[in-house]
Amino acid sequence: LTPAEIIKIVDLMLAQVDARLKDRDMGLDVSPDAKQLLADRGYDPVMGARPLRRTIQRELEDSLSEKILYGELQSGQIVKVAVDELGLVFTTESEPERVPVPLPS
Repeated sequence: LTPAEIIKIVDLMLAQVDARLKDRDMGLDVSPDAKQLLADRGYDPVMGARPLRRTIQRELEDSLSEKILYGELQSGQIVKVAVDELGLVFTTESEPERVPVPLPS
């Protein structure tokens, strides 16, 4: 697999995580550096992309689950995932308020 193909696989897996967060009225925004970190840690030359699923679960989903469980993440927030020298970093941002737009009559 090429590096671009691995990133596409990461994107597909992250879309599944994002869909589950949307069920809780939350969003997910993963930086390109964070995607690359997940790809680097989850790709194995012998096993291919198979370990990616476990890596995303361990590095991303488990942390998100704990944050939801302990009330650090709430409905209406967007979770931003970036990278620092220690690994993945999670921050939140509130979604913009939805203002109803009247339909033209």
